[in-house]
Amino acid sequence: MIKVITPSAWNFDEPIVQIVKVAKSGLQGDDLRSFIKRAGHKFADKVQSIDLSPGEVPVHLIALGATEYYGPNRNGDGFTEDTCRKHHSSFQKNAHWYRNHKNKDSKKSYGIVKLSHYNDDMKRVELIIALNSTKEAAKRNGGLVASDEMEKLAKGDDIAVSMACRVPFDVCSGCGNRARSRNDYCNGALCKHGGLKSNIGTVLEDGHILHADNPDPDFFDISRVFRPADRIAYTLGRIEKAAASGQVISGAELAEEFGLNAPAVLSIGANRNTKTAQQILCAHELAALEQELPSDGYLYKEGRLARMPAPPVVQFVTTTKLAHLVRALAQEEIILPVEEFLTIVHGDTEKSASVAPEVANQLPSIYTRLTSDRQQLESDAANNPYFTDSLDTPSEYRKWAAAIAPDYSYSQEHVTVRSQRSALRGLTKTASIRQIPVSTNNSAEQLARQYALYKIASLLQFPAQKGRSELTLSACIMQNYI
Repeated sequence: MIKVITPSAWNFDEPIVQIVKVAKSGLQGDDLRSFIKRAGHKFADKVQSIDLSPGEVPVHLIALGATEYYGPNRNGDGFTEDTCRKHHSSFQKNAHWYRNHKNKDSKKSYGIVKLSHYNDDMKRVELIIALNSTKEAAKRNGGLVASDEMEKLAKGDDIAVSMACRVPFDVCSGCGNRARSRNDYCNGALCKHGGLKSNIGTVLEDGHILHADNPDPDFFDISRVFRPADRIAYTLGRIEKAAASGQVISGAELAEEFGLNAPAVLSIGANRNTKTAQQILCAHELAALEQELPSDGYLYKEGRLARMPAPPVVQFVTTTKLAHLVRALAQEEIILPVEEFLTIVHGDTEKSASVAPEVANQLPSIYTRLTSDRQQLESDAANNPYFTDSLDTPSEYRKWAAAIAPDYSYSQEHVTVRSQRSALRGLTKTASIRQIPVSTNNSAEQLARQYALYKIASLLQFPAQKGRSELTLSACIMQNYI
């Protein structure tokens, strides 16, 4: 589950975000005394030891309050003291400073987390964020200049902040039910307190606030927003009535409203091999691009002069041969359209032509579906049959790939020639954008997943990382929608 967490949903009785005035000689004098008053001696000692590079402006952020001392937040989410101690470091490990939860690309961030800390005296998680105040700092940190934030902080204005985390499950504070999604929340039939499904945030007779405890959070996003997320949500159509009636809007529901997804880095563990990790990252990049396609309109479809000639081996008896052919194609920067891919897999032109339309109809949002199941994606990537580590590709495969490159390659040279040719000969056609899968045929879905895995293997075997360019990835996605 992804959740939106707003620091202002706790009552800390002081500004959530405040600039830390650090002189060239360090944090000292009145500035030090002021910071100690806000955050305590222990955190002040840690702040004095951090290394700030030129152009980085430190900001102190109060992130979370421990449930035992502050209670759950207004959205019905709680984080125990033990959880805060164990998991505050995920901010420093995963999170950047973004705007409005646009967190898919760290190059569009405005600062980095320099330090995370559980404040034993204040019983809360606190952060030091280094905002990029100059182009040099932005370049060094791989992001953008936080000019708006710096202007507001200089004026002493408040900055509204929301954070996002992913949890494998949450736990009902009333009955202990574990839920992996809001669909799994308990109800009155299972929970004597009425359940999180409809009673989250309710104050019970004994004073306990029914809430979702989050024992294993990974925080990956800190965003400056125009207004806190729970306040913005009150204006959204789907939950406007619930908010108006006083019903608590949960952090998970907020995340759903804003369409938040966890970044790929959270899906890659330290023990996974490089090939698997690269495929998982690529799948998440492609899934993110699926969300950016227009909701309606047309794409231009390239016309072909002739059908693809048969490959050297028509029927592939072993996956090794197939993987070698995919590598040969990738070295020519070729990703075949779905019908040609099916021809290679089946070795039968007529059969591939008959099933291709139904498989093609399953391709919209295929990477979103792939990345929705962490374990299955890892298994698929680890056993991707279209990958080979061998560099000894048979010469007949290489010759065949080079021969069809003028008609199928993504390389700039071949694309330019084909574009000119298509324009002159009137081969370019418009095609409406397919939006959602239209078939319930499981075999078509499975072939669509195989095609998606084939594309990932191809992109990662393009020469000199050309398969990771934004233009290539975008073209790869648009091919699935026409």
